[in-house]
Amino acid sequence: MGVEVLTKILGWFNWISGISSYSEVLALVGITLVGLVIVVYVGKGVLSLGKWLVNLKVKEFTLMLALIGIVLIGIAILLP
Repeated sequence: MGVEVLTKILGWFNWISGISSYSEVLALVGITLVGLVIVVYVGKGVLSLGKWLVNLKVKEFTLMLALIGIVLIGIAILLP
């Protein structure tokens, strides 16, 4: 039972065996590096947003929540 699960999970990585040239390897490494940079900057942005939210006064926080609610309602109206 456990081995079947492992073979299924390892089957998800079969696309790696399809890489046949150096250019494909370089492209994969480049995409991985760009993805890591994006993840780092998104994490940094989320932390900065969290610090900003913690430092808001109650009135500012309430106003921000109201604006987010209005924006979400507007998006819900626009989506079919």
